[in-house]
Amino acid sequence: MNRVCLLLVAIFLIGSVSGFELGISPSSFELEGNVGERRCQSVRVESSGEKIVGRDVWSLSKGKGVGDYELDAEDLNLLLEYDQELIFEQGGVRWARFCLTGLKEVEGHGILYYGSVENRAGVGSRIGVSVVDGGAESEKDLELSGRKIEGNKGRLVILWMLSVTGVEVLLFGLLLSKKMYVEKGD
Repeated sequence: MNRVCLLLVAIFLIGSVSGFELGISPSSFELEGNVGERRCQSVRVESSGEKIVGRDVWSLSKGKGVGDYELDAEDLNLLLEYDQELIFEQGGVRWARFCLTGLKEVEGHGILYYGSVENRAGVGSRIGVSVVDGGAESEKDLELSGRKIEGNKGRLVILWMLSVTGVEVLLFGLLLSKKMYVEKGD
């Protein structure tokens, strides 16, 4: 009898173990802009818990793990705005907005990390940042605008060809109708 009771108690104890789910999307994103320009990214956070907290860590080079990111946003001259605490009602999904303003030119990498208050679970999104001085034209700006112009040229050529073809069809139609009108008149 004692063994049966012990077995039942063990089954009930094993059955009371619970899990914790936590997810973030996108897993990485890039923010590029000019000095003083505010850039934002929406981040989807999913949790089975009630409360999670966010934090950010930074580096000048892309690291392999969280330990490689030892700088604060201030060290890279970045102003950040994001929800540092998310509260979930019986789990679910929340959208957090991550915004960044660069005070000086910088290229850096960061991690936006959300973790549980109760557990040691956490997830993060890798962030690539490129802030340039908008006053001077950079080689990157010229390359980007060059691609944009090339893309528009292709569209313009197609539109021009369509309009020329349209005019040719109209002229052919007019000539054909004139010829039919002349033949009916004879």
